[in-house]
Amino acid sequence: MEVVYSRSIIKDVKKLKDTKIICLIESLINDFKSTSDISEIKDIVKMKGYSDAYRIKIKDYRLGFYLKRSIVVLAVFKKREDIYKVFP
Repeated sequence: MEVVYSRSIIKDVKKLKDTKIICLIESLINDFKSTSDISEIKDIVKMKGYSDAYRIKIKDYRLGFYLKRSIVVLAVFKKREDIYKVFP
């Protein structure tokens, strides 16, 4: 799959100081790139009411992304309390 980054996710990840979470994000991106089907990655939840919005849990954070055909658009990376205010 092809992975595309939005401006907001780049800002959100740059604010992080925890290297363990950054490593988890990098491994998740590698998983996206290496798979052909999103169902192969565990802990992905489809957002109710939206046809192409998904989220995945990474410790106390959530990564919100859109799946359009074979393109994954990484949209938002926020704490779990804040992500639902801006995503989807």
